[in-house]
Amino acid sequence: MSTSTNSQTDVSGLRMANLPRALGAALLQVVVLTVMVVPVAYAFGWSSGSMLEDILTAWIPSLALALGTLLRLGHKEGTSLGLVLGSVVGLSLVSVLAVSPMRGFGLLLPPTIGLALGLLDGVGRRLFEGFRQGITVSMAIGFAVSLGLVARQGWTVVFPGLLIGLMIGTLIGMRRDNVRGWRGGLRRPPVILVAVVVLLLVGMFFLLRSEFEAGKSSQLMSGSPEFEALGFVALLMVLMPMACFSFGSALGRWLRPRFEVLGQLVLYLRAMYVPIGAFAIGYSVILLVFAGFYGSLYRLDPGHFGTPELVPARVDWIFFALYSAVGTTYSALRPVSAIANGTVAAQSLLGIGWAVVVFAAVMSHLQPRLAAISQRVNDGYEE
Repeated sequence: MSTSTNSQTDVSGLRMANLPRALGAALLQVVVLTVMVVPVAYAFGWSSGSMLEDILTAWIPSLALALGTLLRLGHKEGTSLGLVLGSVVGLSLVSVLAVSPMRGFGLLLPPTIGLALGLLDGVGRRLFEGFRQGITVSMAIGFAVSLGLVARQGWTVVFPGLLIGLMIGTLIGMRRDNVRGWRGGLRRPPVILVAVVVLLLVGMFFLLRSEFEAGKSSQLMSGSPEFEALGFVALLMVLMPMACFSFGSALGRWLRPRFEVLGQLVLYLRAMYVPIGAFAIGYSVILLVFAGFYGSLYRLDPGHFGTPELVPARVDWIFFALYSAVGTTYSALRPVSAIANGTVAAQSLLGIGWAVVVFAAVMSHLQPRLAAISQRVNDGYEE
């Protein structure tokens, strides 16, 4: 009895210990995807009248997919994969919104859901083993992507997202395994599952036909309402999602070895985190000190910097010191007198010297750690 209690306590303790890391990974995903997706959606949105809807259409699915991947795989694997998946999906939606005047789900949901599922399948995370698991993951991703269109079209758009996920999940579940794919033979889907898929597709057909009869054109094809509805269901519910799934799967297989390299890079960055921080602190001090020198020279005599038209603010001297350190001329300030030029030259020499000295010290400090990391990576390849 006590052994069981201790075991449960240990397991609970491990989960509680992982909770801060999971929350940190989730916060990282939110920040990174917001910085990546929102400015691009704002800059390349097709029309200013629907700018907020365009941003939400790309931003919400990217966050939902990233956080869902994190929740499913854990912070070790789910953080990086969620960021890649969320960024690809978000930027793909932005691309469609930027080049197409049509805002319906027909050009947004099918390719995006197929691409997202293909990426997950290609990286080999074993999330699609069997019908139950494949359909669960596929419908969850279909729901996550459709959330972005709720603000534009209402909650009714969730049904096509779930249907597309069900279709792709069913076809994925028919595969023998993830490695051999379709070449390994097919699994026979349950009769109930086939009946449900057929009934949903038929229901989608009649729903679309009624809309086309009411005068709503699909904007993709012309003809009778029955022809438009049938073509819409075949193209956007089956053919386009599967084509994008195949492309995403190939892209995921291409990215998989690159993920391994990035994982090794993270190990090196962790080892270099403290030395890089020390270098940044020292360099910041140098910038601040010389910003004080430049500001003092200006207060003594503005002619040291060519008497600029606008009176520089305090922060301008910090930016001038930064620009001087990297050798750019983005600032309107420019040294004119001999003492001002000499101060700039002194900063450049001190910055170069600081970088060389710290680099030598850091490499001497990190050499045994980097050798240990390299040995771990080689051992992993051998295994």
